[in-house]
Amino acid sequence: MNRFTHPLTRAFKILSVFILLTISFVHAQFVNMSGHIIAGEMNGIVAPLPGAHVNIQGTDAQAVSDSTGFYELSFLWNWNGPVTAECHAEGFGSQSETFFPNSDTVELDFLLNPLPDEDITHLQGHILQIECGDCPIPGAQITAFNINSPSDETYTTHSAENGHYLLPLPLVPEYGFTWNITVQHPGFQAQSLQLEIGPAGMIHDFRLKEGAFLPGFLNPRRTVLEDTLDDFFFTPDYSSLIGASRTAGRGQVVNLDVRRRIAELALPGMPHLGSGITWKIGDRTVLATPNLREGVVSVIDVRDWKILRNIPTPGPGFFIRSHEASRYAWVDSMMSPKNRDTLTVIDKQTLEVVAQLRPEPGKTVAHIEFTADGTHALASLWEDEGALIVFDARTLRELKRIPARKPVGKYNLHNKITRSEGTSH
Repeated sequence: MNRFTHPLTRAFKILSVFILLTISFVHAQFVNMSGHIIAGEMNGIVAPLPGAHVNIQGTDAQAVSDSTGFYELSFLWNWNGPVTAECHAEGFGSQSETFFPNSDTVELDFLLNPLPDEDITHLQGHILQIECGDCPIPGAQITAFNINSPSDETYTTHSAENGHYLLPLPLVPEYGFTWNITVQHPGFQAQSLQLEIGPAGMIHDFRLKEGAFLPGFLNPRRTVLEDTLDDFFFTPDYSSLIGASRTAGRGQVVNLDVRRRIAELALPGMPHLGSGITWKIGDRTVLATPNLREGVVSVIDVRDWKILRNIPTPGPGFFIRSHEASRYAWVDSMMSPKNRDTLTVIDKQTLEVVAQLRPEPGKTVAHIEFTADGTHALASLWEDEGALIVFDARTLRELKRIPARKPVGKYNLHNKITRSEGTSH
């Protein structure tokens, strides 16, 4: 018998091995597994658990949860039986789950309970911001030390994205249970107090005030809002800010004392609140704003933030102006392709249109501004061969033209610094 294997036999063996490997590969799939790890804590309170380890038994696949408790890993499953995922974290009991992956994506959450430890207690709670109605403050540092301990050892943790914190503390009865707790975060006033934290632990929320800002002149105060303010206007007493988002199609009123939204405004189109003005109708103050997208002036009662009237104009406008000494409000339509040559004059008490002026038909006329005494209104003939047009604010008659090339951006310093109700602030 030939001691050498026949070439066909060797080829058949190689082919058999290749087929087996191919079958094994075909019958395997990559599985992406993700989820959240939650710490089951004292008194039924749960919170994300960062730093927990997840692994797939019998593989090298493993992951560590982030600050929100989220983890993600991938592993190769050979269709050879169920998969066992294990989760563990220091100071907590482990948890395992056995399952058959029913797709290439698996979502699996873990709930880990703290291990009973007679030598450990816990302080936990939330770090919150007072000014915005208990918004969470992530990243705050919580530091504790036992006031009777002979050592200077401190224990520290940080609040999570939802403001929650968990601080394990040693139980040493001979030193007592009085702990000094300090909470700090850049941009907020630090808070320090003493708490009695015994074997049962303690839940305590800290509410911080703004105030510890970076040193320097006019550093800002920050208020978290639910929507972007693309354009805004202040009420005459500067207690509230009225803003609009040019993408959201709505407005909001933010009170600057309570530091949160107090009302929403159903404003059409794209209001240009940055050039809005106010005046009195009887004993109530109203706000009027032109519109960059629609031919309308919206008049709003600032007592209840309801729209009193949407006054039609020949087209979208950029500026509205008036003066305490004038009964009229003037608005342009300079954003209109057809009626950019028209100024609309509105009676401030009846909210009716009393005149539409076209000083130069077919030419752009824009940006009314009043003189300091309110007797004259100045308009821009916004052309290369333009002019500053002077109107009698009472009779609405044109009095004079001062030649100028595309005059724009007229702002009366007196009216601004005296906070005239007829100009924007």
